[in-house]
Amino acid sequence: MLPGLKHRLQQELISTVEKSEYYSNKIYSKEFKFHQPPCKENYVCWLGASIFGCTDAMNLRAMTRDQYLKSNGTIIKDWNDWL
Repeated sequence: MLPGLKHRLQQELISTVEKSEYYSNKIYSKEFKFHQPPCKENYVCWLGASIFGCTDAMNLRAMTRDQYLKSNGTIIKDWNDWL
């Protein structure tokens, strides 16, 4: 939602590919396209989270109330570590 962010990001990506030997040997395209979200940018994160919450994957990464109470205030592991 920041004015000019997409343009600046695109220019920095192009500049990095052109000037860096590491990337210039691996990325041959000088054109970058950005995805147009199906809604306004200010709630696209909410949309993605609500879609994820409706999937079966959420049940695999959720913690029950009993599991939380057994943790006794200890640090709860990040769901990325649960796999």
